[in-house]
Amino acid sequence: MLGCFPHDTPQSIARDLDIIKEELPVDALEFFILTPLPGSEDHKVLSSKGVPMDGDMNRYTLEHVVTDHSRMSRSEWQQAYRAAWEQFYSAAHLETILRRAHASGINIWRLRPILLWFSSAVPLENVHPLQAGIIRLKRRTDRRSGMPLEPRLTFYAKYASALVHKHTALYRRWRMLKRVCRKIEKEDPNRLYMDRALLPCAYETGEDWRLYTQTVAAESAVDRERRVAGKKAISSPVLVVDQDDVPTVSQPRNTLLARADEMIE
Repeated sequence: MLGCFPHDTPQSIARDLDIIKEELPVDALEFFILTPLPGSEDHKVLSSKGVPMDGDMNRYTLEHVVTDHSRMSRSEWQQAYRAAWEQFYSAAHLETILRRAHASGINIWRLRPILLWFSSAVPLENVHPLQAGIIRLKRRTDRRSGMPLEPRLTFYAKYASALVHKHTALYRRWRMLKRVCRKIEKEDPNRLYMDRALLPCAYETGEDWRLYTQTVAAESAVDRERRVAGKKAISSPVLVVDQDDVPTVSQPRNTLLARADEMIE
């Protein structure tokens, strides 16, 4: 959830994503914008503080900025959301995801369509992957009250142009992922690829893992959990002073793989 912490900035969000990419073997990651839905605790808190919120409920989609943030303008916040998708699903990291999956015994050809969809939906459709589709059905007469109808020629010309652009981009990315899958199988037939995120029991060694030591808040949370478990606290040589700035939370790997299987089936 982007922007859920008062001290989030575009730079801190990008930093946290870099940490996740380097240290967690996450196959797919979803991003949402903090949205104070009426009746929620967020709405109650923001309302009590007098923070402005949009009156148009059509924008409360978890993908549009509908309220103010203490350290980001609305445009910066919206751009940070789009940048997060582009940063995590960059071509280089898509290859890393597939290499990790291959080394972990996962069928990368089954993972390929998931990565295609999650990496393409926001750039091409400007909607979350779970709302996108191969062909988005649009009707000229489906307009909100008070908005004029577009001329037939203008509407269908734009519709056709968008379809061509979208499917051309999808085809190119599909071919790119195919080339990467073949490259990985050729270069790593014995599944020997290893990086920081795949090290067994790595977080038990007490090393300087940025996920746990980037901020004071993160280190305090980890030390508290280790004390409960009766283990030695992790020490960090460098800490960010910002107490409220904590790494972005990601979903467990096995949960994401289970969801991926469900989507394929």
